[in-house]
Formats: sequence, structure tokens, C-alpha cells
Amino acid sequence: MSIGQIMRLTKLKQIRMNAGLKAIELARNINLARSTLSEIENCKCDPNFRTAIDIADALNVSIYDLIGRDYTNRAIQFEIQRDKLRKIAKILNQ
Repeated sequence: MSIGQIMRLTKLKQIRMNAGLKAIELARNINLARSTLSEIENCKCDPNFRTAIDIADALNVSIYDLIGRDYTNRAIQFEIQRDKLRKIAKILNQ
């Protein structure tokens, strides 16, 4: 199973609308083209981990909330933790 198959953000549009954000606002907040965000919302393309994390952070939710299910795949959890550690390392090295 590829990350694309896992990262279908089926709840993205609903969560974004509940947060009171227009698509263009969310896209600007995460430096993403509005058209790309639309494709992700409509499951026409799949985000990479970085983009999924940026979206989740901007909406103040977890990636699991965006996926719409409690997914416990250890590979995904590892990737998320690794990304968090990279952020911390980058901050510490500044």
C-alpha cells in the first residue's frame, strides 16, 4: 500500500469548512496552489507527508482526523515521528 492510498484526506473539505476557512485561505496559509488543494480535497491527487502535516497543522487537527479513520499503521506513525524529530533538529541547529 502506498502513502497515496493511505493519505486520501476524505475529511479535509468538511474540516476546512467547519474551521470557517475558504480553500484559498488554507492554500495560502500552507503555500500551496489553490488548484492543488482542490485536487487533494476531491481525492484527485494525494498529498505527500509534508503537505498532509502542513494541512493538519493549519487546521489544528491530526492527520488521522483528515483521513477520517483511526489508522494505526506503524509505518505512518514512524514517518510522522521522524518528521517531528527533523523539525526539532532544525530548530536546535539554528
